[in-house]
Amino acid sequence: MPSFAPSSPPEFLFGYNRANAQFIFRDFPSYNLSHEKALYVPRTYNVPAIDAILLCLNNVDKKAELIPIQITIQKAHRISEEQFFNNWFFWHDYLDDYDVNVTSLWITSDGGFQANVHGGKTP
Repeated sequence: MPSFAPSSPPEFLFGYNRANAQFIFRDFPSYNLSHEKALYVPRTYNVPAIDAILLCLNNVDKKAELIPIQITIQKAHRISEEQFFNNWFFWHDYLDDYDVNVTSLWITSDGGFQANVHGGKTP
């Protein structure tokens, strides 16, 4: 699992800012495909798999990057990643026409970033 220094967040986070769309969801998100980048945050506290999910779309090439985000005091959060993929059908809903990549992102208590990349048509 690649690790990133606290001062250099993963490349896919560059260009995301508060001006991008943000949505609150219950259970699982209904993705708004009209936004190239959108942050989805669960209404419920302590969702088992994630704390938020970032969706980056390329509507021309039909490519999507799903970035489940977990903020944790642990160095890795494999249980969250497993729970995410156990519910893949729901996380992937609305993205059937897209080639989807997943990059799980953990933000750790020491200020570091850890990412685990999963390639196309996951799982």
